[in-house]
Amino acid sequence: MYSYFYGSNRLVSGSVAAKNFSVIDVDKSVVFSHRRRPGYIELEIADKKNEAFSVAVSVCANLINTVEKHELKPA
Repeated sequence: MYSYFYGSNRLVSGSVAAKNFSVIDVDKSVVFSHRRRPGYIELEIADKKNEAFSVAVSVCANLINTVEKHELKPA
């Protein structure tokens, strides 16, 4: 499912659930791209000043649905 999420300063374009999306700034420049590859995640950060934000969003996106996996739930 391809979708857009609008924030106050940024747009998330792509499929966050499939882990394939880009974050776009208000000036329409790409902040970062997050792509799922077989066995790893690729994070392409366009500008070093957005590195901490990009890594934080990537970690949060990768944690989506982890609590629904039975092997990760506490006993």
